[in-house]
Amino acid sequence: MVRPRYIICSEGRVIDQATKLISHFNVIDQITVSMQTSTVKTAEPRLVGLALELSAVWMKEDESEKEVDYETEVRLFSPGGDEPQVARLGTFRFGEHYYHRINMTIRPGPAGEESAVIELREGMMRLECRIRPLGGGETDWISQDYLIPVKVNRPDSPEPQADSSGA
Repeated sequence: MVRPRYIICSEGRVIDQATKLISHFNVIDQITVSMQTSTVKTAEPRLVGLALELSAVWMKEDESEKEVDYETEVRLFSPGGDEPQVARLGTFRFGEHYYHRINMTIRPGPAGEESAVIELREGMMRLECRIRPLGGGETDWISQDYLIPVKVNRPDSPEPQADSSGA
């Protein structure tokens, strides 16, 4: 059996070429965007200029999994969106390793470019990494996700009140 081990999203990552150990920096636990009054008015402003480095680690629990080919994809759901943007990443095999790490860089940008379109709306953005045996059906996906709250401060909205709950 294969199971998700962990998933993380950060602004940057470095992989040591000798040991293959990974270091993440500026782990993303929330995105806060302040809109300027001079911002061009569009129907739905989009997030640009922030690279999201996604790392998802999978673990095999059974030796019988070492020769199975898996296909993988990453899906991005904008806040309030039901339709994902999908990036197919190809296939992998565990072989003699117990873990397999999937790394992907997501670059938000304008529509029409080779980048993810993330609409700037309040809510929860979800990054999902999923795998299944190669050629498997829709119900064979195993997934793990990373949720990122998105806050949008607009110039015409009142400033948020300080939280005095002490939590």
